[in-house]
Amino acid sequence: MNRVSQVVDFLQIQRGNPDMKKTSAYAANVAYSFAKKRFKVQLFASYMFADNMTTNSYYVENDRLINSFNDGNHYHSFESHLGATWSITQNLNLKLDSYLIKQLLNGNTAFNSTTFVSALGLCYIWNDFAINLYGTIPYESAGDFYALSHIKTPVEYGFNASWTKGNLMIEVGVDNPFLYQRKVVKSFVTNVYQFN
Repeated sequence: MNRVSQVVDFLQIQRGNPDMKKTSAYAANVAYSFAKKRFKVQLFASYMFADNMTTNSYYVENDRLINSFNDGNHYHSFESHLGATWSITQNLNLKLDSYLIKQLLNGNTAFNSTTFVSALGLCYIWNDFAINLYGTIPYESAGDFYALSHIKTPVEYGFNASWTKGNLMIEVGVDNPFLYQRKVVKSFVTNVYQFN
């Protein structure tokens, strides 16, 4: 990385930072699966730590917004996942997936995000055909983490149908039918600039 400045528009300049230290990342994961008759459960957890995490930094210089990079940040991420499937009949399955993700950044930059996503799916299989119905609850997540943004996503749902024969598969589906004016909101806040 170098100190070259790139003019984005009349208000913004993007600038490199060659003085950053190397990022070191460490992670630990654990998974557990359990199955009994018609029930299957999978649990997963992970923790990640990064020292000298690189993030965007913003400051004002000569009435212009400067977007550069800094290090010296400590990043912590914890993720857990619960997946459960119930075979109601031989051909009909109900599946629940839930995720909890907590991200924390401290040091030169402060940022945190908690995301909870839960999805439900129903799958019916008959010979070579399968029909899936699925949906998720509204959730908020970290967007581009290096840019320190949040994204709010509304309810998502849909269905698909597929046909399989040997190595050939044909699938058609639709996401969010009958949902008009669906709005995904991205927000960004720093001490010198913000948008929603």
